[in-house]
Amino acid sequence: MQPPLQVGLAGLGAIGREVARRLAAGIPGLRLAAVAVRDPQKARGDPEKLGGAAVVSLATLAETCDVVVEGLPPQLFRAAALPAIERG
Repeated sequence: MQPPLQVGLAGLGAIGREVARRLAAGIPGLRLAAVAVRDPQKARGDPEKLGGAAVVSLATLAETCDVVVEGLPPQLFRAAALPAIERG
């Protein structure tokens, strides 16, 4: 059996929170590995929401995850997308 894909979330707004909740509930083959957020201290203050995921920078997210789910304001899209695209 293959190890689960490591999922990274760019943002924990309405979309990111729901994706995090569903991943924490358990989706076969997927694991929430890391999140990148505007306020890391706030995210770290709610460990249940993160399900053990690391809090990292947008630049690091693509380095630590197999899949990046982007849920950021439009002006931040490129900051999440470009590192992921560059890593393939």
